[in-house]
This record gives sequence, C-alpha cells and structure tokens, in this order.
Amino acid sequence: MIAEIDAAVTGLTAVPEGGEAPLFTAARRERLDPTLPSADAVTHVLYVNVDALATDTVTRRSLLGASGVVRFLTAGNASWLLLDPATGAVTAGGQESLADLLTLGLTMGKAKYADLPTGLTKAGDDEQLIDPLEQLETPARYLVAALAVFLALAGVLSLVAAIVLAFR
Repeated sequence: MIAEIDAAVTGLTAVPEGGEAPLFTAARRERLDPTLPSADAVTHVLYVNVDALATDTVTRRSLLGASGVVRFLTAGNASWLLLDPATGAVTAGGQESLADLLTLGLTMGKAKYADLPTGLTKAGDDEQLIDPLEQLETPARYLVAALAVFLALAGVLSLVAAIVLAFR
C-alpha cells in the first residue's frame, strides 16, 4: 500500500519536460476558479519574466599583475504582467531595468555598491578600498625604466667594445 501511495504521489508531483506537475495544475485551476468564495479566490495573477541578465568583471592590470580591487558591473531587465483571472484581461504591465556596480577589495574583503541593495552594508564612507599593488606601481615603473636604460647602455657599450676590438 505504501508503495502504491508513493507511486501516486510521485506521478502527481513529477514535472514532464516542458510542462508542470499535475498537482500544481490542479491547485492552480482550483484557486483561479471564479465560482470560489471571494475570500479564497485569487484576485490577480502576476507573471514576471527575466528578459536579460548581464555581468562583467573589470580589474586594473599593471606591471605587477592583477589588481587587488575588482569591479563587477551587472544589469538586468525583467518584464511583468498583471492578469485579472475573472475577465482574463491584462490590467497592468511593464518592464524594469536595473544596473549596479560593486567594488570589492580583495585584501580587506569589503565591498562598496554604487546603488546599495537592501540588506547589505556599505564600507564606511571614509574608508577607501585600497589596491595593495597601487603603492608599488610607481616604484616598479621606475625600476623597469632604470633597467631598460641600463640594458640599453650595456648594449651600446658592448657594441662599441666589439667595434674597437674588430679594428685593432
């Protein structure tokens, strides 16, 4: 008997490809029935569809490699319709587009949002998300430039030495 009940429940809750579970379909039809008492009836149905989602990661590259600060750019579009099940008419609809920028400091694990989502906290306004490699960037550039000058001078001097030896 338990096996038969399990099989029946599994059949009612199984979702066929491209469809919905029979139990869900029955419950929805029952709740949308216009003959139900008004306290139990569903007055409107909201349909929301995500039209597009996009995200990108931006980080500064330097002589020293990847930056310690990463920025995430995100955007999303969603459309919605509000349906009156009694008449079958669409009573409202629209489209929402949102974008946000998250700056994440990898060394401190703190984040700043351009538009702060609900429930998340900001790093203090006086706190800066510091890139640990930014302080070393200028000395590294000077070191690379000095090394390039040294190698160029060594090359010129070795060429001059080779010419002097060739004509002796």
